[in-house]
Amino acid sequence: MRRLREAFGRRSRVISTVNPARQRGAAAVEVAICLPLLATIFTGIADYGMAFNASRQIGTAASAGARQGAAAGIDRLADYAVLRTLQGALANQGDVQKIVVYKSSGTGKAPTACLTNSISGVCNTYLGSVLTTLNVSNFNHTNCVGDLDASWCPTTRNTAFTANQYLGVAVVVHRNSVFASLGADQITRNVSFRLEVRAQ
Repeated sequence: MRRLREAFGRRSRVISTVNPARQRGAAAVEVAICLPLLATIFTGIADYGMAFNASRQIGTAASAGARQGAAAGIDRLADYAVLRTLQGALANQGDVQKIVVYKSSGTGKAPTACLTNSISGVCNTYLGSVLTTLNVSNFNHTNCVGDLDASWCPTTRNTAFTANQYLGVAVVVHRNSVFASLGADQITRNVSFRLEVRAQ
């Protein structure tokens, strides 16, 4: 029993005489290991939050554009109105790649082919650069011949009660991460509204 007490007494003296400088060194190593991990986690959370916010704003812009186009119906400047709405709403939302105004089923996305080119009677596809050079003179021919919206001319859209035709707007935006290490992403939002009924 006496030996046991002596052994424990020696051990407690050894523990209590640990060099405080060594303890500080251990804490510095722990901080050096944990700090980059915590920084990466917080950076990811911040970037995800900004991407989520950008996605919501792009969706809101697409919704406003689709609503404007649906309200314009068969008006000759319907696509111009959509683009003007998007021009204001997407001013600070990254690099707008494509805008597609398309004939929608009411629930679906833009046809895949429309994301690259306009298709006659189905969609008008605009490059994002059209927002910086937007001019009403590109939409002024009565039958759309030679205009930017010639593929699916607004005057050919059916707004009768029985048509049940929807106008959709798809917006594709390339967004660079604020933190270069996280890369970039592409945000696509599709919104459809039923064309406003007009007297025939």
